[in-house]
Amino acid sequence: MKRRELLTAMAAAGASVILPSRSFAAAGHSRVVVDGLDTSVLNEEFLDLLRKGGVSSVHKTTGDLNSYGALHQFVNENADTIMFARSAADIHAARAAGKIALTTGAQHANYLEKALDKTHLATYTPLAPALRTFYELGLRTQGICYNVTNIFGGGCMDHAVPLTRVGRRLVEEVHRLSIILDVGGHTGDQTSLDAIEMSGGVPVVCTHTNVAALNPNPRAISDRLAEAIAGSGGVIGVTAISDFQMRNPNNYKAHGPRSPQASLNVHLDQYDHLKRLVGAEYIGLGP
Repeated sequence: MKRRELLTAMAAAGASVILPSRSFAAAGHSRVVVDGLDTSVLNEEFLDLLRKGGVSSVHKTTGDLNSYGALHQFVNENADTIMFARSAADIHAARAAGKIALTTGAQHANYLEKALDKTHLATYTPLAPALRTFYELGLRTQGICYNVTNIFGGGCMDHAVPLTRVGRRLVEEVHRLSIILDVGGHTGDQTSLDAIEMSGGVPVVCTHTNVAALNPNPRAISDRLAEAIAGSGGVIGVTAISDFQMRNPNNYKAHGPRSPQASLNVHLDQYDHLKRLVGAEYIGLGP
């Protein structure tokens, strides 16, 4: 089912929500439905679908300054329907005002390479102000790599590549600004493990991935990485993408150009495996 059809069906049936934790409810917060990573075109028609579907907050992937400029312009033009959210409190405030909260993040750090200029002291001082610029524009989630290696570390096609020296500076600045660090999935295992190790107890997440133990697709994470994410206090988002659950280096020729559709049982096996491995409290829905 396409996303547009899914939202329409949600609107017709009444959107279901994930119940908040007891402590969350005890604090007086209302239930919130978050569309955690949306690649649809953000326009008035789509905003209407989100509202009919009961979505409280939508997260958009961003990149360069132009993408932020376009988002801010759209929010200004639709201020009665949507507002930028830079904190959890903003999401609740938007919901209370009958608006959709917009959060933004980057799935990789490639856009920051342009700002780097190694000084004669062998430091990367421009990284901090560059990241701060995007933080002020609304950046709240930051990945490291997108499938392939960059100057910060290794992507999921290069699982053995470690976090680089400038990658460590990136992780330091991400945590200093209280941006959520998103590892695994698109970022390789060793780079992700290195980032978690130096995060000093700050929760680190993986927003959308699958289980390599069930299907060794490069976009899936190892049990070791899943345990490290949960050990940090972070959450692992499980996708419903058939490729990641069905296609792997051993069967792709037999499958041909298109992966078979993952069944519901195959998908539910993902949650069962992670529940046994790390516990249900560290599992999220990242379809």
